Amino acid sequence: MKKILLTAVCASVLTLSAGWAAAQPLPPEEPMGPGPVRMEEPLAKRLNLTDEQKEQAEKIREEGRKKMEPLMHERKLLREEMEEVRKENMEDFEKILTPEQKKIFDEMKQHKGPKPPRPGKHRRPGPRPDHYPEHPAPLPGDGPVRPEPVDD
Repeated sequence: MKKILLTAVCASVLTLSAGWAAAQPLPPEEPMGPGPVRMEEPLAKRLNLTDEQKEQAEKIREEGRKKMEPLMHERKLLREEMEEVRKENMEDFEKILTPEQKKIFDEMKQHKGPKPPRPGKHRRPGPRPDHYPEHPAPLPGDGPVRPEPVDD
């Protein structure tokens, strides 16, 4: 019986602490990727767009931006709501802890490791090199490129 109770408590703490770690406040929103100004000219040059095509592309970008604005606002509101729910959950969880457990948990919060990078945030701005024919992207099934072993 004690093993089952101990296992259940450990599983609950691990689950809640993993959820707590994953639900930390997100950094302030950053603009989405390279903007039209940074990407427009290299892309237009690479594709050899005509002036008419450039004007049409600008209209398409502007229409897309107008459609995205309300969605970006909605996303911001949802993030704020999610943060509030996360805080409430953490407060409720901390209420069930004994003083000893609370002390340990507070220490865990103080000594947490660095956050893993958010998907897509580790790349440099601008088009990826694998989007150009000179730098073809690997095909599915190619697997990772491994260096040849060196014989001594």
